[in-house]
Amino acid sequence: MESFCFELANAGDIGQITSITHSEAGLAFRPRPILQASVKKTNLLVCRDKIGGKLVGWIEKFPIFGQVWGISTLYVFPRFRNRGIGKILLDRVITQLQGKIVYTATASPAVIKVVCLRGFKAIEPGRIPKLILGMWLIRRYYHPATWKKYLSGQMPRLNYYVKYPPL
Repeated sequence: MESFCFELANAGDIGQITSITHSEAGLAFRPRPILQASVKKTNLLVCRDKIGGKLVGWIEKFPIFGQVWGISTLYVFPRFRNRGIGKILLDRVITQLQGKIVYTATASPAVIKVVCLRGFKAIEPGRIPKLILGMWLIRRYYHPATWKKYLSGQMPRLNYYVKYPPL
């Protein structure tokens, strides 16, 4: 894969990711405390350009409840898209979450295609157990900046997906 490296995020990535999630209309805002916790718990994976070490994209996993996890904000900078970076980020996180139930939500047609090719199935929000949905909303969508985007129409309607571990 060209000249990219995939590694755990560090504290130096937090400001840029927070800024992008605040400014990009379709992304839920990720405030510093959430990202700091994800970095500390090794739940934030990034892709960097090997030449210069600039951030190219990232993906975040997070515990929802028990053996249930979520994947949020699979993001690749526009000029680096269509090179397989998002697929690699997603595949690495899916590997880390083997044996767990994993939920994700997205409005991006490209991300929808990738998650469905990796065994995720569409699920209506009403079919997600209320405890799981409540914990998910509290842990990832509680910030007023996210709700402001959503209520103003800046955030498109999300589609929800789930991947169950093999029986």
